[in-house]
Amino acid sequence: MIIRKLESLIIETDSKTRLRLKEVMNQLVLKSELHYALNFKDAKEKLQNKPKLDAVFIRSSSKREDILKFLKYLNESYPNLAANTVFLIKAKNDESLYISEFYLSGVTHFLKEPYNVDSLRTILTAITSDKTSEKNEEQKNYIASQMMLKEALEAIDDAAAQLHKTKGRGAGPSIVLMRNISPVLRSALEKVSPEKYEYLLITEVLAKLKTMDASQLKKSSRSKAVKAAEHPGVILARVMKKRNLTVDNVAAKLQLEEEELQSILDAKTDLNPDISKALARVLGNTEDYWQEQQKAYTAYQSSKIQN
Repeated sequence: MIIRKLESLIIETDSKTRLRLKEVMNQLVLKSELHYALNFKDAKEKLQNKPKLDAVFIRSSSKREDILKFLKYLNESYPNLAANTVFLIKAKNDESLYISEFYLSGVTHFLKEPYNVDSLRTILTAITSDKTSEKNEEQKNYIASQMMLKEALEAIDDAAAQLHKTKGRGAGPSIVLMRNISPVLRSALEKVSPEKYEYLLITEVLAKLKTMDASQLKKSSRSKAVKAAEHPGVILARVMKKRNLTVDNVAAKLQLEEEELQSILDAKTDLNPDISKALARVLGNTEDYWQEQQKAYTAYQSSKIQN
């Protein structure tokens, strides 16, 4: 199918990505106009001058908060265009937890790199023929849950295999992934009917069991006892309380959103090297100290799952 005309906007700083998308689009559209913006502020100005665009492409490598703010702006100012938002998924962002959040925020089209004619054709056909289906909240949460559940089961399988292979060590990344997915998945499943919830669990778990090597779940030897450890966020909360520091004040100094800091304090988000470095700068101790607290906690959680 050849599309006669399409005028769109891509928000992307990488010229190679813009060129690659334009080349693929030219194979499907007779008259294609692809405008580009380097950031969301620039995009808003372009939209004011071109309010009747057919689609807008957003890169996944942008900051999560900036993307969500822009999606809210689109929904409020250009609801028809918001339905035709295409999310350009970079390889490093190809994770169910990441994609599900934006899907639940209203994005219905996702294009993974490397971009090709077939995948783009499906999206452009839906956009130009106005076949973008309206999904209710339950449907959206069901689809998002399905994506996350598949990845969670993969993480469990990977963790079991790693624990078996290394005699109880080295499953940290998979365990962190499971812990990050868990609250979001639970929240999505709460909005799904009991019948669909049960069907989803049965079908996805059975599908995974068909490919899972049961021998990986057997403990080849008893792992060494791992000392109990607190989440570094709990340690940080004590430090803040002792020094009478508020969340908003510390978040500002760490250059984090208050919600991000609160998630760490609630032991829902792990410390990465950048945050550890910022904590060392603002509150003292060293970057290594905060990272060691995180490693100890991850190892403790790993041992609990194994045992």
